[in-house]
Amino acid sequence: MKYNTIYPIASLVIVAVSLIGMFIKRNHILGVRTSWSFYNDVTWKKTQRTSGIITAVAGCIIAYLTYRTDHPTNTIIFAAGFLTVGIACSALSYYYYRKEVEKEKGDK
Repeated sequence: MKYNTIYPIASLVIVAVSLIGMFIKRNHILGVRTSWSFYNDVTWKKTQRTSGIITAVAGCIIAYLTYRTDHPTNTIIFAAGFLTVGIACSALSYYYYRKEVEKEKGDK
């Protein structure tokens, strides 16, 4: 089995960025940038923290799996894994947005 290190390194870079993104203030460059996460600071913080954890865990798993498999399987694992993580983080952003909207409606 010939090991390929491109995808594992890319996965670990994504993990590092996601861990940094957990602690940044609202911005238009880094993090889960959906209109839902920009709703207010609460949705931004919850989305970034939870998404950072999900991305870090999934990224470590993807790094291991892509290191242990051959091409083109590692390409499929990398693409499908991070596509799934992206969809999950966007859905999570919407979930936190809906909770905040319902909370604000209840306060009125």
